[in-house]
Amino acid sequence: MGLVEFDYRAAMTEGHTFNELVAQRLRAEGIGCTVPELELVTSDADIRRLTKEEKDIILDNGLVLEVKSRNLGFSEDPSVFWQSNLYVDTYSGYEAKEVKPYAYVMVSQKSGNMLVVHSNTKEHWFKHTTQDPYRKITETFYKIDRKHLTTWASLVDELKSGR
Repeated sequence: MGLVEFDYRAAMTEGHTFNELVAQRLRAEGIGCTVPELELVTSDADIRRLTKEEKDIILDNGLVLEVKSRNLGFSEDPSVFWQSNLYVDTYSGYEAKEVKPYAYVMVSQKSGNMLVVHSNTKEHWFKHTTQDPYRKITETFYKIDRKHLTTWASLVDELKSGR
């Protein structure tokens, strides 16, 4: 298959579970959305295509949300987020997307809490190159300072008001 030893199928299946979790919370707030069916990769070409075309959550108004689960514990109050900054996405992944997400929903795998990074804060994102501990490759990521994180509640309010 040409893929590194990283188990893309397991990671994509787990990621899809978090997409569904976020969608459930949106629906509970009265926000209509769809989680596209999970498509598992079978080749490097599939990875490139999905990076370009995949959407985690499509809102009924057409906006797209990207979901990133993090193996971190955090609350839904960004003012007490304990790290100085947070990974948003890989540089290559974000730049390859045909449709840029309206926002990223960051989900704590430990607490289930959610924080939000709006894509309109991109001017504040900075690049950071490091070893990806999961895929065992050097990758450039976009990161953002914690002061630009927003709350789940504020995202819900925005979406309900149509702003």
